[in-house]
Amino acid sequence: MNVRRYDSYERRGAFTLLELLVSIAMFSVILAAINSVLYGSLRLRENNERHIERRNPKLYALSIMKRDFRNAVPTGEILAGPLIGENEGGINQRRDRLELYTSTGVLREDSPFGDIQKVEYALYESNSRDRRGGYFLIRSLIRNLLSTVEEVEEEQVLLDDVQSLEFTYYDGQNWLDSWDSTSQDPPMPLAIHALIRFLPYTQDNTTGGEIEGNIFSMEMMAPIVAVAAAEEEETADSETEETTETDESNESQPGGNQSQTGGNQTQSNQQRTDTGGGGRAP
Repeated sequence: MNVRRYDSYERRGAFTLLELLVSIAMFSVILAAINSVLYGSLRLRENNERHIERRNPKLYALSIMKRDFRNAVPTGEILAGPLIGENEGGINQRRDRLELYTSTGVLREDSPFGDIQKVEYALYESNSRDRRGGYFLIRSLIRNLLSTVEEVEEEQVLLDDVQSLEFTYYDGQNWLDSWDSTSQDPPMPLAIHALIRFLPYTQDNTTGGEIEGNIFSMEMMAPIVAVAAAEEEETADSETEETTETDESNESQPGGNQSQTGGNQTQSNQQRTDTGGGGRAP
């Protein structure tokens, strides 16, 4: 009897073949779900990293351009030349060029010059690699502005696969497609707007290549902080004239009040005299 009871207990703790197959199938489904979630998250992280790597150079280029525009040196200052913005290319594919002097130079061992430097933005084709007809956005620098010989420009590639580059300039009333500070009035624009269009692309996650897709573009607007010395003098003179006129008007008003007050006092004194004379008459 004891042996039989032990055998019954042993049979109750064992699994049948059908139960093992069902448990294995359920475990496989759970592993497949975990695998899909895990690899999906990994692919999402890789795509985000790739997207960030593609976007970081663009944001860096915009920060450099905005810094140059905000620190533009007015025409006529020491070591500062004119601001020239040329409208080149067609309507749908503009390739503008901008030349300005800015106070963003950094003192280095290989370039011990001042903070004012000549900066040029333009698009150039590349013969080293044949892409889809895109351009490189080049930032050219000249640090030594007092050199008697022609200086070699220091070129910096900011962006690639650029389709078009548009600069517009705000004169206080309208946005202009070109600018020449030697003939404009005022000589410096109040703000500069930049629009950069890139070649159309779409990331192909299956092959890792690129296929045609939507056009990606970036734009930014930077105000010009500095103004020319002549403009500062005109502004100061106008403010001085307004202050003088205000002071004169303020001084004239209290004087008028005093004269009116004096007249009132005279009239009151005259009334007192008349009253006193009437009292002394027989």
